[in-house]
Amino acid sequence: MPALTSMGRITADIEVDNVKGEGISVYVVPDEAQPVDLIIGRTWLDLPHIAYTRIGDRVLIGYREDEPFRNFPIDENISRICLKALEATKLEKNTVDLFSSRAESIENGLIMIENPSEDIGCLFEVKDGKTCVPLANIGDKNIEFLKDQCLGRAEVIELCSNVKVKERMQSSNNLDNFKEKLPIILSEINIDSNIENERKQELVQLLNEYRDCFALNISELGNTNLTKMDIKEVEGSKPVCI
Repeated sequence: MPALTSMGRITADIEVDNVKGEGISVYVVPDEAQPVDLIIGRTWLDLPHIAYTRIGDRVLIGYREDEPFRNFPIDENISRICLKALEATKLEKNTVDLFSSRAESIENGLIMIENPSEDIGCLFEVKDGKTCVPLANIGDKNIEFLKDQCLGRAEVIELCSNVKVKERMQSSNNLDNFKEKLPIILSEINIDSNIENERKQELVQLLNEYRDCFALNISELGNTNLTKMDIKEVEGSKPVCI
């Protein structure tokens, strides 16, 4: 579903397969935004009295104390929380930014956001019920968040005795990558000589305003895994140094 701004938010009681959840926060979107009338999310599915499982192509929903869920083994030690936006904000398209959030039911401690494809997780420290989380918008549209909207979910953890937290200082060599970039100057720009000097200076100012978008050398270029491609060598071709 494309990113969009909701028309508003309501509170409603929702019943699915004779299982009822009360006081559910529901975002209202235009009719053309989705093919179905209602999408049930974790605000309903994560209610403590509701349980669900998938068996083959079927999804079973019921009350946790009813059969067949009452005898299911459940790890009660796992505590997942919602990270809610402290204020209404916007995540620009094709950007990564830090957002202040409020962590439910925890004032101070550590939370972890897991990487589903690896056996690693990202730790965040919660202080006074607040933390900052990085969000990425790889789409071509801005995403707007309302105050108290859930930005993501994390797991409250306690470090095991065999897990050590290390404080690692960056070496001086690694710090070179974080030095402030030199400003772009007029002599580095290939520009028509007939352009007025005033316009040239405006261009220089504009380029430096968005300096992070321009790399003057390979070290500034960086890398990403968001897009991958294969380079096929053409027989008889020669490498070119730019």
